[in-house]
Amino acid sequence: MGGRFRAVLFDLGGTVIRSEEPPRVFMKIFEANGMHVRLEDIAGAHAACQRELDTVEMARMGHDYWVQWNLKMLKRLGLIGDLEPLARKIDTDWFEYAKVEPYPDAVETLHKLRSMGVKTGIVTNGLKRDYQTILAKTGLSDQFDVTVGTDDCHAAKPDKRIFTYALEKLNVRPDEAIFVGDSHEYDYKGAEQAGLKPLLINRNGDSTPEADVIVRLTQVLHYVELT
Repeated sequence: MGGRFRAVLFDLGGTVIRSEEPPRVFMKIFEANGMHVRLEDIAGAHAACQRELDTVEMARMGHDYWVQWNLKMLKRLGLIGDLEPLARKIDTDWFEYAKVEPYPDAVETLHKLRSMGVKTGIVTNGLKRDYQTILAKTGLSDQFDVTVGTDDCHAAKPDKRIFTYALEKLNVRPDEAIFVGDSHEYDYKGAEQAGLKPLLINRNGDSTPEADVIVRLTQVLHYVELT
């Protein structure tokens, strides 16, 4: 392929993979452990914890970060006692309860890119144990030339190091790569700062100021074909 773009990298959750809303997963885990907590209370506690998300600490601590995050959730829900075993169980068992599936346009796009000789990859703020589980459950394990998570390089988006780590694995320059994600802060700005061509996927069709927005992943092909 003689075009400018030799690789397309993707965020995982919300971009390639559609997953169940976290509050519903929490509720299923609670119910499996004989606990009855209202969904609206779980959603409120989750939103509060989400506002405190710290990607630097997440990259540094790995799964311990999510155990502490789960502990905050449980305490915000008013639970008392020794909560750490449950917090660890939530982290360990999460994908036994969470439904995950690839977006239909993701499968089509990946097949087309690979048939064109374009390298593909995943750059996610997830951890290796989790993204390997997701890719196995969705049948996408063999669809990427590289997969990078926070514990692979001890960095998390929007830190440019996680993008450059993936590109080095592919032997591709930043200006030869596209990155597609659903977060303007973590994906779009992070990729832009690392020198990649960023695309923001918003399947609702909402526009975002100062961002190139696509509404389906197949639109990535136009960027590749035009170069």
